[in-house]
Amino acid sequence: WYLPALRLVLDSGDRVQSRGRWHRELLHVTTALPDPRKRVLTVPGRAANPFFQLAETVWIIAGRSDAAWILPYNRQLAKYLDSRGSGLGWTSAGTSFHGAYGERLRRAGVCRRLYDSVSAIRDQLRDVVARITQDPGTRRAAITLHNPKWDNPDIPTLDSPCQVAMTYQLRQGKLWGATFNRSNDLNLGLAFTNIVQWTTVLEVLAAELGVDVGEYSHFSSSYHIYDDDPITERVLSAGGGFDVYRWVEPTPMARVGAIARAERLAQTPDQKVDGQELGCPYWESVRLALCAWGALHRAPDPALGVRDALNDVAAMKAQDWQVACYEFLWRWAARRGLTAHVEEDLLTRRLFPREVQAYISHETSP
Repeated sequence: WYLPALRLVLDSGDRVQSRGRWHRELLHVTTALPDPRKRVLTVPGRAANPFFQLAETVWIIAGRSDAAWILPYNRQLAKYLDSRGSGLGWTSAGTSFHGAYGERLRRAGVCRRLYDSVSAIRDQLRDVVARITQDPGTRRAAITLHNPKWDNPDIPTLDSPCQVAMTYQLRQGKLWGATFNRSNDLNLGLAFTNIVQWTTVLEVLAAELGVDVGEYSHFSSSYHIYDDDPITERVLSAGGGFDVYRWVEPTPMARVGAIARAERLAQTPDQKVDGQELGCPYWESVRLALCAWGALHRAPDPALGVRDALNDVAAMKAQDWQVACYEFLWRWAARRGLTAHVEEDLLTRRLFPREVQAYISHETSP
């Protein structure tokens, strides 16, 4: 859906200026995914970072807002940290994000950035599970991320949350989910992070309820592409997409315990959690990806780092994420003249068919 969506906005979107930047925009667009487990985007030219995508999802589900845990995966996020604030009180000096979804999801009523909290703190993830457990046909299973007490003109911030709310319904034995978004940058928001974040949350809830995943819908009030975003041209000139799901199937989460597994991963981001595997092929793959990122950046020299990272990625059972991680490692190695290590690994292990290896190594598919 990504390439047609880019072309649609470029061809039909209105030009609008907001906060000094021009963009093409369509209003009130819904992206519907019949199989939300197919959440890994493999598009030549997009240059996604799957390690960050997985880490940010762990960070959200674990209910965190601290910069220290997530910044090692994406230093660009630092530009959204507020160094000071006004309104409700002094900020935590850039140590926490104002609009962190995890905090609002798991500790509704708390804003660490403003040192503000209420007596009734709610874990909205657990509340959704409780509501549906009590009444399987309920229409009241909802999560709210926008908070008018903090998200108002009197409190300036660089990090205003884009997601407003989510709703969930259990129908015919499957959990359906919908997200409502006030502002969606198609390149950096929807395609890169939002789809991964909220389809994972949907599957986590389904796993906790012991049911299958239904369809996912993402409503974007403003669906836009910035004129000065180089990603658009890079993707459109790359010659088309690569659908990893022609070659691999998504790996479902083990039922029950998904929230606890994410919480354990958030405690030790790039080490073996409690010295044990997580007992779920999906979450164990996430753990191995975080281990690979740590190996890549802790090694005394890049060659050793990429070799250690490849060992972790090769052990992942979730092949869609595995392919994305290999493609990232190829790009990382290419910038350092180390692609021979990745090529040798791929040839030795023979994990993928020729077409997938061609995507990983940025060749033209046969």
